[in-house]
Amino acid sequence: MMETKILAVLLPHLTHWGYYIVILMTFLETSAFLGLLVPGESVVVMAGLLASRRIIQLGDVICVMGVRS
Repeated sequence: MMETKILAVLLPHLTHWGYYIVILMTFLETSAFLGLLVPGESVVVMAGLLASRRIIQLGDVICVMGVRS
């Protein structure tokens, strides 16, 4: 019940801001000391899940990850 309300609020914003969140979280993972606090690989897995549900585009996620590395 609570999860559906949270998802209803977040999903409209993820189509645009999701890519920025992925690149920011994975970038922060590689920085000193923040890498211990920020789960960058988990964000990439979540981006893959969102892409499989067609909330964000898989090709765009791949491009964002290509920019990061």
